[in-house]
Amino acid sequence: MEINEIVAELDEKLQITKKEIREKMLNIYCDRACEISNCSYCGRASSKVHSRYIRELADLPISQYKVKLIVEVKKYICENADCKHKRFAESLPFASERAKRTSRLDEYIMEIGMKNSSVEAAKIIRKTHADISNQTVLRVIKKSKTGNKV
Repeated sequence: MEINEIVAELDEKLQITKKEIREKMLNIYCDRACEISNCSYCGRASSKVHSRYIRELADLPISQYKVKLIVEVKKYICENADCKHKRFAESLPFASERAKRTSRLDEYIMEIGMKNSSVEAAKIIRKTHADISNQTVLRVIKKSKTGNKV
């Protein structure tokens, strides 16, 4: 399976712009091929891009490399005059708002965390997947049990 296919599993609109290997880290630079996004507050569609920012997310490893997705996210101007929020960021379907990890990495953390102590789970995950603490393992498990998105 190629890197493009792996990234497409997260979001078919995600396009790789650059790949870079540094030490044991694979940085994958991406942006979303999306012209229109719905306001996360009022739901109205907008095509007016206000600005862009970079979001870094840890993902499952590829081969022996830890993976960091570096995604350029668009901020849109809400075209609904009645909406109290004038700007909104496009949502990423593979990560919750403000998350530092993809949903599939959080699922893996939860799986390992449920089978081991949080300290042991963090050690296992740090070796091959992502730099996390035992507190991260506990937060991921707690959020999954309360039904919140991780």
